[in-house]
Amino acid sequence: MSLFCKTPTFWAKRTFLSYLLAPIGFLYKQGTSIRQFIKKPYKIPIPVICVGNINVGGVGKTPLSIAIAEHLIEQGFSPHFITRGYGRKVHGSFQVQPNHHAEEVGDEALLLSKIAPVWVAKSRTEVALLAFEQGATHLVLDDGFQDPSLFKDLSLCVVDAQIGFGNGFGLPAGPLRENVQDGLKRADALCVMGNMTQDIQKKLVDPLPIFEMNLIIDVPEILKDKKLIAFAGIGYPEKFFQSLKNEGLSVIHTFSYPDHYEYTLNDLQIMYDRAKDEEATLVTTEKDFARLKKPSNMILPVKAKIKIKQNDAFIKLLKKVTT
Repeated sequence: MSLFCKTPTFWAKRTFLSYLLAPIGFLYKQGTSIRQFIKKPYKIPIPVICVGNINVGGVGKTPLSIAIAEHLIEQGFSPHFITRGYGRKVHGSFQVQPNHHAEEVGDEALLLSKIAPVWVAKSRTEVALLAFEQGATHLVLDDGFQDPSLFKDLSLCVVDAQIGFGNGFGLPAGPLRENVQDGLKRADALCVMGNMTQDIQKKLVDPLPIFEMNLIIDVPEILKDKKLIAFAGIGYPEKFFQSLKNEGLSVIHTFSYPDHYEYTLNDLQIMYDRAKDEEATLVTTEKDFARLKKPSNMILPVKAKIKIKQNDAFIKLLKKVTT
């Protein structure tokens, strides 16, 4: 297992190891800047909405992408998603089909496909044109903030309030894909998962619309009086566990795995046995549930949705690409 399968603790603050890796991180961020400078983005005939981040890791991009697509659908539009399909084993550019599995197209792609058509590919420009030809009125990019190949009509930068921009170093010394200020200059708005903090505020050089958002767990009635054992293989599993507790659920034990983790039969057996011993119910995220090769009725997926504090202002921002 790679050192960076799980989010390294030294990404949160500067340590000897982060300083040791800092020269590599500097080159990584410079590479992103150079790509932005030399690449001319391609403009397609329909609006493109990008939901991305400056950090690596999960910060709520997929739930926000879903919320945007659902709003567009309510307005009578036909949005399509574009994603790289992280971890997929099937190459090429294609549309996700109902018979696809997470290992073929990625867990995010399967989750998005429940809402609207999804295209996966290494080249976002290629599938953008395919989606347009298939009747898409809008494209929602789940990630792609650093990809300069496709023109974005609206770019939303997502950051977690607790994590912020980490130790400020680029990969692998820190979590950054590029310089924070460079990224924020390309953003049309900053979407903060949680309450805005002074640390994030200090990074803002130019005025930028800020939207505070929270991931709300949609708790099935069946779980409210049960003991729960929760597991997750996402960027920050603890946020999922805390969300369950915030809803007043009784979480007696948790299992944390690396982001996009492929669960083995042994992993599942360990959790099944623990749940049986504790007379508890196993719960996980929808993304994790999508990665299970043989989904079990012993595991309940819990849906998360976005709640936007400044919702009216956010809807007004979306009107820039819907009128």
